[in-house]
Amino acid sequence: MATAVPVALPASSAPTAQPRAPALEWVSCGRLRVAPGRLFLQLWALIVLLVILAPFSRAGALLAPAAALALAAASALDLVWGWRQARRLRIGVEAVARLTEGRSGIVPLFFQRRSPKPLPPARIGLAFHGPELAACGAPAEAAEIPLAAAGAVRWEAGFHPRHRGLYAGLQARVQAPSRLGLWKVLGELSLPVALKVYPDWRPGWRAVLASPLYQFVTGMRQQLPTGQGREFDRLREYLPGDAYPEVSWKATARRGYPVTRLFQWEQMQRIYVGVDHARLSALRPAEGSASQLDLYADATLALLAACAELGDAYGLFTFADALTSMLRAAAGPAQFNRVRERLLRLKSERVNPEFDLLLANVASLVRRRSQFLLLTDVSEPGIADSLFDAIATLARNHLVSVHCLLPEGVERMFEGRRPPAASLPEIYARLAGHREYLRLDAYRREMARCGVTVRFAGPRQFLLSVVETYLEAKRRQAL
Repeated sequence: MATAVPVALPASSAPTAQPRAPALEWVSCGRLRVAPGRLFLQLWALIVLLVILAPFSRAGALLAPAAALALAAASALDLVWGWRQARRLRIGVEAVARLTEGRSGIVPLFFQRRSPKPLPPARIGLAFHGPELAACGAPAEAAEIPLAAAGAVRWEAGFHPRHRGLYAGLQARVQAPSRLGLWKVLGELSLPVALKVYPDWRPGWRAVLASPLYQFVTGMRQQLPTGQGREFDRLREYLPGDAYPEVSWKATARRGYPVTRLFQWEQMQRIYVGVDHARLSALRPAEGSASQLDLYADATLALLAACAELGDAYGLFTFADALTSMLRAAAGPAQFNRVRERLLRLKSERVNPEFDLLLANVASLVRRRSQFLLLTDVSEPGIADSLFDAIATLARNHLVSVHCLLPEGVERMFEGRRPPAASLPEIYARLAGHREYLRLDAYRREMARCGVTVRFAGPRQFLLSVVETYLEAKRRQAL
């Protein structure tokens, strides 16, 4: 937990040459509660003891009422003072805090209370309502914040989020002691901050950087491209040796002599990633792994980072029972941030994907030849058949590949060095996994006849499999 540091926030109207201070949203304590402090209880216990001893001592009989009246007056004045000071306490936060899934981060909070003298430290605790407390990794213990007489005190609250998403409704619980310490004023504040937890794709990106295919393709950018390009360059007069399919017959008819079309290698290709967030995306392919949708998000960000590195334009579309969002292909850091924002709010829906309307809609929106990578699940035969019937519309003019996560236990029975089965149920489990693998392999070969590449990979190899599909198409100039 970080310590609190006094800072001076410049007034918004005063000109300054320093870097601009962050825009803060200030909130004050609304509903307040009062609880007696430990000193209050100890003093009243002493007075009760004096009352008990009053019949045995004349001095005690005179001292007990006076002490009770003095303590009551002091308690009332201290309560009023503590209540007024708690009302003056303000907490400032930035409107948006950005964190990364699985990594520790900080959210700065600013405390300010108008008082001529430094005040006793206040205790602050942060919490969410419901299951978001564990998912966002809010600090579990309260911290003491020394409140200065002037300016503001900065406190860095440590968070360790465990799942991506947009979290709102952060509650701050403040416990401020009174001047004499007889009372504890308790207040709850709703902080107007949105915690954006982005997926952490960097561990998988390290595997991409170590891939020989990635190193080859990035090194190929320094060489002259080879092969027949697809982007039209110009027309010229026919020369002996030109291929007949490259002859422009319309231009030949207009000019009266043979004319050949020249093409150039396309420098910027267009890549579209389709992310399925239907009901099957909430499943976990293996015990202890992330959900399929989280693995889709990590693979998408790593793939688009590779596209940005190689100078290609990239876009994103998400779908469940229909097309839910569509980002046109573009390049630059702003496009990458837009993709991250779309993936941040993506959640699984309890519907089946409708591929026929989806792919027809996408094909009508994207006219130029592009590469499409669909991240979906075809483990159910009904969903696999619907994708097979509808994907011909998209594969007619585009380069299409489908990427699916291989469930745990689905593999060839006689591949790999696995120990022999120890029991009869394990033998049956391996037979079931082998049969499912053969079914998926037959589906892959059937989709290959339609010009669609289907790849199955486990949770650990899925990200690298998606990126290498794009790199292989880039290397072969298949687009």
